[in-house]
Amino acid sequence: MFSINTLVVVEMFSNILSRIEGEGRIDIVIDKDSFKVKINFTEPQRFFEKILYGIDVDYGVDIVSRICGLCGVSHIYAYVKSFEKNIEIPEEVEDYRKVLLSIERIKSHLIHTCFLYLPDILNVESINDLFIKYSDLARTCSKLYNFVYKLANCFEYRLHNVINIKLGGVYHYPDKERISRSTDILNDFKINLRELIRIIYKHRDLFSEKHYFKTLVSLDKEYPFYSDRVIYGNEVISVDKYESKLIDISREDSNGSRYCLYDRELYLTGPLARLNNYMYYVRDIIDEYLSEYCLNNVFQNIYASIIGRIVEIIYSINYIEKFVDRFRKPSINYVKIRLEDNLYNIFVEAPRGVLYHSYLVEKNRIINSRIITPTQLNVYAMENMPIHYIRKQSDLNINRIKMIIRSLDPCLSCAVHIIKLSD
Repeated sequence: MFSINTLVVVEMFSNILSRIEGEGRIDIVIDKDSFKVKINFTEPQRFFEKILYGIDVDYGVDIVSRICGLCGVSHIYAYVKSFEKNIEIPEEVEDYRKVLLSIERIKSHLIHTCFLYLPDILNVESINDLFIKYSDLARTCSKLYNFVYKLANCFEYRLHNVINIKLGGVYHYPDKERISRSTDILNDFKINLRELIRIIYKHRDLFSEKHYFKTLVSLDKEYPFYSDRVIYGNEVISVDKYESKLIDISREDSNGSRYCLYDRELYLTGPLARLNNYMYYVRDIIDEYLSEYCLNNVFQNIYASIIGRIVEIIYSINYIEKFVDRFRKPSINYVKIRLEDNLYNIFVEAPRGVLYHSYLVEKNRIINSRIITPTQLNVYAMENMPIHYIRKQSDLNINRIKMIIRSLDPCLSCAVHIIKLSD
């Protein structure tokens, strides 16, 4: 048992959160027999919602792409789909946009898997140690990222701040000769991905324990990309009711906004949530890669988020391959959209989870906006899961708590753009 004075312990257990997107600090507060985990967002507010005020709807798409360097496509897609609910986008164009989302999932999951979370699995301190102690694996990870760069080039998609998606469609559509180059790249990617899976398999004991958590995920007829409804546990919540179901649990000592759901139960959004709800759609695809390692049924374990991301990489590769096989040039790249004065909103499944965009429009200009990112939702689990799953005080150590936090791939930068105006 701990009997150290709380103020002293806070100082002792305050630590910078490394290997995440953005800047943050973790504080472990011990009070006799209990402890609390607090995540502080230390970088300043970014005010993206405020920047959008007064912007013509046609131009806001390029602004939201700057919210996140890794998830720019998700933010752009959420922006345009907010306004396209009753608009028929050419099928080929919509499929191409989903390919861009798939490449983003591969990129984001790969960076997290190889460079942010894998050091925890291998019990090394940093990326530098990974290259020193596991040089072959580190080279494999570098090859995989290089393949993603080449893949993006085939689809006229730059890896950061994507700008090809516009309201009603895309600016430019790639030709068949260009995208056909992706076939060899994807084959090489899959070969190297197996090497990564084999290494993770050696540490499979980490995924043996089952953890309880509810899930928040978009409701879709296929493996989800976007929707106007989410499933929370067994409850379906429409996009218009969503904000009323959230409880703002932001703190004055931290710049990041954060939320839990109305019942305050432990929940998460992201790859593990998607797989717990949509395993049927990926089972045949992933069994070829994971069944021999017994890693195809571990998704009720928080540490197995690394496996969940690999599953979604495999699924995304499969989606891209199908697009290449059935490639067809659209007759038009976009359709013109006329907007009424109204509220427009949508859910998109970003790599890290449910992303919510909402816009109030008058005379084709944004007069109010609300963006709630996956990290703002997952921080509730980041602070509470250590309390649930590190039961014995003897197990309390900062590295294991950080591992739980990093397993959810927090992007703190995306969570500090909210502006609160005084009444």
